Amino acid sequence: MDTLGERLKHVIKNSEFKTNKKFCEVAKFTEQGLSRIMQGKSKPSYEFIVTLLMLFPDIDLKWLLTGRSFKSDLEFKFEQINRENEYLKSKLGTIAKPYSNRVNPQGTIPGFGVELVRKYA
Repeated sequence: MDTLGERLKHVIKNSEFKTNKKFCEVAKFTEQGLSRIMQGKSKPSYEFIVTLLMLFPDIDLKWLLTGRSFKSDLEFKFEQINRENEYLKSKLGTIAKPYSNRVNPQGTIPGFGVELVRKYA
């Protein structure tokens, strides 16, 4: 569902209203106005969005308006954090032995060519 119209049509069809006509009667909107929003010819008004929130309290408004859900955004961030975490773990393994606070015996940080300060070791 790529457009607001497709998502709105899906919500109305799967709700208690089933038809655009019945939805418009309850929401006090014209079918022509709803049709123009569904076709992308006009943008939904503030009143229309508030009415949607009142009639469909369980619908994710972000998904309805943009096609992206709050949950998918959180899942994306979670995956990004996991990738960064795995990268950092791999770099940590090259600097220190697992379960040890000892620095690698070469005395350098791999990839940086920097001598570690042995003054505090």
